[in-house]
Amino acid sequence: MPSGALPARRPVLWAGAVALLVALASAAGYWGWSNKGSDDVVVRRLADEEQRRVAAEKAAETAEITAAQALLDKHIAVEEAQAQAQALAAGQTKGATRSR
Repeated sequence: MPSGALPARRPVLWAGAVALLVALASAAGYWGWSNKGSDDVVVRRLADEEQRRVAAEKAAETAEITAAQALLDKHIAVEEAQAQAQALAAGQTKGATRSR
Protein backbone atom coordinates (compact mmCIF):
# COMPACT_ATOMS: atom_id res chain seq x y z
CA MET A 1 0.00 0.00 0.00
CA PRO A 2 2.79 2.47 0.61
CA SER A 3 3.91 2.13 -2.99
CA GLY A 4 0.40 3.09 -4.21
CA ALA A 5 0.18 6.19 -1.96
CA LEU A 6 3.36 7.74 -3.34
CA PRO A 7 2.15 8.20 -6.93
CA ALA A 8 -1.11 9.75 -5.71
CA ARG A 9 0.82 12.46 -3.81
CA ARG A 10 2.98 13.44 -6.78
CA PRO A 11 0.33 15.45 -8.65
CA VAL A 12 -0.53 17.30 -5.45
CA LEU A 13 3.15 18.21 -4.92
CA TRP A 14 3.49 19.39 -8.50
CA ALA A 15 0.31 21.43 -8.25
CA GLY A 16 1.57 23.00 -5.01
CA ALA A 17 4.95 23.80 -6.57
CA VAL A 18 3.31 25.39 -9.61
CA ALA A 19 0.95 27.40 -7.38
CA LEU A 20 3.92 28.60 -5.33
CA LEU A 21 5.83 29.66 -8.48
CA VAL A 22 2.76 31.50 -9.81
CA ALA A 23 2.34 33.27 -6.47
CA LEU A 24 6.03 34.29 -6.39
CA ALA A 25 5.93 35.50 -10.00
CA SER A 26 2.76 37.48 -9.27
CA ALA A 27 4.29 39.04 -6.16
CA ALA A 28 7.43 40.01 -8.06
CA GLY A 29 5.38 41.52 -10.88
CA TYR A 30 3.23 43.50 -8.48
CA TRP A 31 6.30 44.73 -6.61
CA GLY A 32 7.91 45.88 -9.85
CA TRP A 33 4.73 47.56 -11.04
CA SER A 34 4.10 49.33 -7.72
CA ASN A 35 7.67 50.65 -7.57
CA LYS A 36 7.42 52.12 -11.06
CA GLY A 37 5.92 55.30 -9.59
CA SER A 38 8.91 55.83 -7.33
CA ASP A 39 11.22 55.50 -10.35
CA ASP A 40 9.25 58.26 -12.09
CA VAL A 41 9.70 60.48 -9.04
CA VAL A 42 13.45 59.86 -9.06
CA VAL A 43 13.65 60.63 -12.78
CA ARG A 44 11.68 63.86 -12.32
CA ARG A 45 13.88 64.90 -9.40
CA LEU A 46 17.03 64.26 -11.44
CA ALA A 47 15.60 66.24 -14.35
CA ASP A 48 14.75 69.14 -12.03
CA GLU A 49 18.26 69.09 -10.57
CA GLU A 50 19.73 69.12 -14.08
CA GLN A 51 17.54 72.09 -15.05
CA ARG A 52 18.67 73.98 -11.94
CA ARG A 53 22.31 73.17 -12.71
CA VAL A 54 21.97 74.39 -16.28
CA ALA A 55 20.19 77.56 -15.13
CA ALA A 56 22.95 78.23 -12.58
CA GLU A 57 25.62 77.75 -15.25
CA LYS A 58 23.81 80.16 -17.57
CA ALA A 59 23.49 82.73 -14.78
CA ALA A 60 27.19 82.39 -13.95
CA GLU A 61 28.11 82.72 -17.62
CA THR A 62 25.93 85.81 -17.99
CA ALA A 63 27.50 87.37 -14.88
CA GLU A 64 30.98 86.61 -16.22
CA ILE A 65 30.16 88.16 -19.59
CA THR A 66 28.69 91.25 -17.91
CA ALA A 67 31.79 91.65 -15.72
CA ALA A 68 34.09 91.24 -18.72
CA GLN A 69 32.08 93.81 -20.69
CA ALA A 70 32.26 96.28 -17.78
CA LEU A 71 36.03 95.77 -17.52
CA LEU A 72 36.41 96.26 -21.26
CA ASP A 73 34.30 99.44 -21.17
CA LYS A 74 36.46 100.77 -18.31
CA HIS A 75 39.65 99.94 -20.21
CA ILE A 76 38.32 101.70 -23.33
CA ALA A 77 37.36 104.77 -21.29
CA VAL A 78 40.87 104.92 -19.75
CA GLU A 79 42.50 104.60 -23.17
CA GLU A 80 40.24 107.32 -24.61
CA ALA A 81 41.10 109.63 -21.70
CA GLN A 82 44.82 108.96 -22.22
CA ALA A 83 44.49 109.62 -25.95
CA GLN A 84 42.65 112.90 -25.30
CA ALA A 85 45.29 113.94 -22.77
CA GLN A 86 48.06 113.13 -25.24
CA ALA A 87 46.26 115.05 -28.00
CA LEU A 88 45.76 118.01 -25.70
CA ALA A 89 49.41 117.91 -24.62
CA ALA A 90 50.53 117.64 -28.24
CA GLY A 91 48.30 120.60 -29.14
CA GLN A 92 49.71 122.71 -26.31
CA THR A 93 53.26 121.81 -27.34
CA LYS A 94 52.58 122.91 -30.94
CA GLY A 95 50.97 126.10 -29.70
CA ALA A 96 53.94 126.88 -27.47
CA THR A 97 56.44 126.40 -30.29
CA ARG A 98 54.41 128.62 -32.67
CA SER A 99 54.21 131.49 -30.24
CA ARG A 100 57.99 131.68 -29.88
